[in-house]
Amino acid sequence: MAPGLNIVRYLSRQQHVQFRESSKWLQYLDYEGLRDVAQFYRQNDFPQHGLSEQYQRCARALIWGKPPSQAAMAEDAKQDRPTGMPLELIFLDNPFTNSSEMFTLKLLYLSKPIADIQVRIFYRPSAQKDKVVDTIARTDQHGAVGLPRFGPGDYLLNAVHLIPAAPGQQADWQSYWASLSFTLE
Repeated sequence: MAPGLNIVRYLSRQQHVQFRESSKWLQYLDYEGLRDVAQFYRQNDFPQHGLSEQYQRCARALIWGKPPSQAAMAEDAKQDRPTGMPLELIFLDNPFTNSSEMFTLKLLYLSKPIADIQVRIFYRPSAQKDKVVDTIARTDQHGAVGLPRFGPGDYLLNAVHLIPAAPGQQADWQSYWASLSFTLE
């Protein structure tokens, strides 16, 4: 592993899911904070049964390769950066070298900041592997979001962006699922 910040990415193929009941669809929208989509769904003529969605996972993992010395750390510590996936959570500061109380990230959709999207952080402390903290926030008008740094442990951040499927698709909706995982020691 290279010293400094290493980025691993995975972009899935399009997958398909069908919701047999509109109540399950609306529960999903509520959980993912997709209130505008729920409102759009209720105001337009979408099926009450058999609603379908295509989705694509845009997963990233950050791995810290410890530099050989403090002097090398500044040179090797590279900042997080976009990797060209449709939906990406990008750190504005390096979570491994910045010890502030909040993480600051930007959510990008098609390489542009996207506003008012829910971002969820799951945190599992190193000392209590059976405990998981679940916290949510929303991106601001510039696509930025602040999330708490809880301490050493495993982190998983995610966001979902959902749009009506393009004409001719075999689905009613198209979604992109961004995730970002890392471990702090």
